[in-house]
Amino acid sequence: MPQRRYTLMHGNTPCASVVFGDGGKIEAFQLTNPEYAPFLGNCDTQKFSKWWGMRAVPASRTLMKRIMQDAGMLTPEQYLEKNLALSVTDTYWVCPQETNLSYDDVRFTNFIKHGGIRIPYHNATSYDVNASLGGKMDKYWDLSGDVPVLIKESYHYFGQQAINEVFATRIHKAQNTDIPFAEYSASRTRDGILVSKCPAFTSEIAELIPAYEIIESEKVRNDKNLYHAYIDLAADHGIDRGLMQDFMDYQTMTDFLISNTDEHLLTKTSHTKNGICSLKTQ
Repeated sequence: MPQRRYTLMHGNTPCASVVFGDGGKIEAFQLTNPEYAPFLGNCDTQKFSKWWGMRAVPASRTLMKRIMQDAGMLTPEQYLEKNLALSVTDTYWVCPQETNLSYDDVRFTNFIKHGGIRIPYHNATSYDVNASLGGKMDKYWDLSGDVPVLIKESYHYFGQQAINEVFATRIHKAQNTDIPFAEYSASRTRDGILVSKCPAFTSEIAELIPAYEIIESEKVRNDKNLYHAYIDLAADHGIDRGLMQDFMDYQTMTDFLISNTDEHLLTKTSHTKNGICSLKTQ
């Protein structure tokens, strides 16, 4: 398969040039606009390769294996490339350099115009809304309402995962705290499968930045642990330090209460020069 050249875009703003090879592998990366690039602008080939791999759906997911087979894709990264790497949780995407596509051509609001499932684009192919939806559980976005809703299917352990997320939501509510959290509900599908549902807390101006990107955006001194380094970096990029400390303390307490060993620290941001603007916990 020949090399394919793309421009990494943040909305309609070019960030970098990217060359893909076999299986969606990154063969070249050149940063052109650090202000809007991943890792708070400190992105290079190695970091972008990690970012690309994290953005792709894990190949271990049962549904993903079938989707890749039907699409003739060898890897999740190749499937991600085919679908322009678009995501519900941010406005990053990759634009084929031989096209003149704009973000308005591929944004999620266009889904309603095309039946809420797929958007036609270059060469009459289509875009799968779930191609960048990570995590081990089978999940998908419901875009039928005004706010996207994430639906996670809980096949294992009698649906315990879905119940756990509702239980955590009730604990958050009982704290009567000002710290925001993602609220889950649960229901059964027609075939009896338990699913959990959570409205998206992101939009086209408020985006998700994983804590990993913040930690990896700068070299952390050896004498500083990652917990405090994360707080310092978030404060350096616009979050009030006291708010950040309260958030981390609250999340650590909640993880202890519910015996959560799979922590998800989610930070949402508007991509401006002021950087991070608010926090959300799951």
